[in-house]
Amino acid sequence: MKTQATDARESGAQTFSILKEQTDNLLISANAATVSAMAADESAKAANAQIQMMKDKERARVAVEITPIETLDTAITGTNRIVLKFRNLGPTRAFNVTSEGDARAIIPDQEPLPFEFTDLVLPTVLEPTPSPSESWVAVIFPEEWLDDLLLRPRIRIEVRGITQYDDVFGDHHFTKFGYDMRIPKLVGKWEGTIAKIHPFSRWCQSKEPNSNEAT
Repeated sequence: MKTQATDARESGAQTFSILKEQTDNLLISANAATVSAMAADESAKAANAQIQMMKDKERARVAVEITPIETLDTAITGTNRIVLKFRNLGPTRAFNVTSEGDARAIIPDQEPLPFEFTDLVLPTVLEPTPSPSESWVAVIFPEEWLDDLLLRPRIRIEVRGITQYDDVFGDHHFTKFGYDMRIPKLVGKWEGTIAKIHPFSRWCQSKEPNSNEAT
């Protein structure tokens, strides 16, 4: 009986040793697989980052500029054109280009007109060239504002819009633009319904959230 018990203990110890060795081997294999998977994941991330960096370097980038204005026509039939310039600052073409925008005036004690975005009719392809493509938005004054405008009130002109396009890699992008001009007063003699803008008036990027952002 004693011999049988001893043999059983030895057999059990051997079995335990074998099972432990198998378990250790499985753990080693699992750890190796995990390390290999992590290395592959890091390698893939590095490759994707390199590809994205290359795309960012070579893609189109459309910027929008606004030109100064010197006079305002307060007639209800007057159209105050504000010229916008669209430049592709990247090294490759911008495709499927579209843009829409609007402008409005704001004066004290009057409800401003709502923005009504319209197509700015740009070329569908913008080349990577310093020469800009031009379009414009217009400011009009409601007839009921005329008496207030003759008193030369403070005026704020707001321009808002968005340009969308695809790059050479097929990725979609947009450029939102927003500009404000604060006019302390109209100066000089009126020429019919046209008056000069105070020379200190300048366009500034709007401080509204998300009014100037690009992807």
